[in-house]
Amino acid sequence: LMEKRAQCVLTWLNVISQSCDPLCHQVSVAIHDEVKYLIPLLRADLKLPRHITHVWHGLLLTLLAVPSFKAHLANAYADTYRQVTAEYARGLGILDKSLYTLSVQFLNRVTYVQDLVRERNLLDILSTSLLETLRVAIIKD
Repeated sequence: LMEKRAQCVLTWLNVISQSCDPLCHQVSVAIHDEVKYLIPLLRADLKLPRHITHVWHGLLLTLLAVPSFKAHLANAYADTYRQVTAEYARGLGILDKSLYTLSVQFLNRVTYVQDLVRERNLLDILSTSLLETLRVAIIKD
């Protein structure tokens, strides 16, 4: 019952967001708080049921039209990347069903990448995550 409610709320928010730009902006402002909403949802993404992630990712795609929301999501992405990648490396989740496939929406924009490198140490996060993933993959005799 709770999952169905969550799915309905996310669907409703997406419909509202798609109805007009001012409402899309309002929904994005309501959930752009990185610590309160975005980071916990990004951390949980690999664990959420598929029907929830489907509507959640749809809502995020809609909200990415708001530049300030895109910046907040990019920050939350950088802040959670290492933990989520470590969980995925240990076999949790399906990568192509992950929210992390949406990263192309901001990682292909120079401004966002420069901000993430400068303010969130993105290159260190990515290289450390790669090293940690390779360590998990090493077969020990």
